[in-house]
Amino acid sequence: MNNQTHSLRKYRILEDKNILKSLVLMALPLFLSNILKSLHDIVDSYFLARMDAGEAVVASTLAAVNIHWPIYNIFMALGIGLGIAGVGIMSQYLGSGKDELARSYGGKLVTYAAIMGLLVNVLLFFGAPIISTMMGATGDTYDFSVTYFRYRSMEFTFVYIFLAYQAIRQASGDTLSPVLLSVTAIIINMFLTWYFIGYLDMGIAGAGLSTLVSQVVIVPFAIYNLFFTKKHTRLSQSDLGVDIPILKEISRFAMPSAAAHAFSALGFAVIQSMILSYGDVVSSGFATGNRISSLLLNPVMAIGAVVTAFIGQNIGNNNKERAIKSYKIARNLSFSIM
Repeated sequence: MNNQTHSLRKYRILEDKNILKSLVLMALPLFLSNILKSLHDIVDSYFLARMDAGEAVVASTLAAVNIHWPIYNIFMALGIGLGIAGVGIMSQYLGSGKDELARSYGGKLVTYAAIMGLLVNVLLFFGAPIISTMMGATGDTYDFSVTYFRYRSMEFTFVYIFLAYQAIRQASGDTLSPVLLSVTAIIINMFLTWYFIGYLDMGIAGAGLSTLVSQVVIVPFAIYNLFFTKKHTRLSQSDLGVDIPILKEISRFAMPSAAAHAFSALGFAVIQSMILSYGDVVSSGFATGNRISSLLLNPVMAIGAVVTAFIGQNIGNNNKERAIKSYKIARNLSFSIM
């Protein structure tokens, strides 16, 4: 059964004449995963808006969460870039049958993700007061913002590791396994957010803590799957570590994508800081609208992630014509959705 599943993914990427159908089938789980990830902050806002507190306090907590959103995306850009680089490089090696080399890159990707996540964690934790001030937060909004930033900063190491895991699985065409863990995380997040805010009355600290816990809980399962799976690409301890040439190659692929995501998020951060001067209520409304509009991009993002594996594996398999055809079909599908 496991070999059949692996062979089916290979067939869809390298041989299936109906590329459109294969793209859609493989993008659907990733689309669901992206939706679930987008729900983390929305879940926080939903329960915070229903706190048994004064209107001013609720508005300040929501404004603090909204300030966090674009800044979080700026720091997430590096993790996203690493993931895209991992899919692009590993898929080529898997397509050309160089599985051992692909595993080596996968192990280095996990190592770099953990290191970079830890650095971002420290930077955001200690930089929270400065960032909150730069975003225009004052009074209760400032205090809530610093608290929320610091709780959420501690999840970056785990989120980056999960992004590396997701990239390794996507490179081989497995878009379902990461989704199952994401579903688990969002269910845990929803329950804990309700419990911490609605029952323990922890306010914005409860919102940050619940999201942190939900992200941390799934990582051991992702790591176990990476090293002990019998269905997919399996890493070994020797694959981990720091390799400068591999780091340079991963960075060469990761930086353009990371920069694009970071500058896009920076634009939203600048606008959000300007909107905050009109008050917490206006800021909350603007940020909520942005989140809803960002959800509309999720189908295109899912298609983009899947077609990366298609292109990489087909190039590795010396089938450039199919790689180009896959790109064109994905491009046209994305345009039709938008």
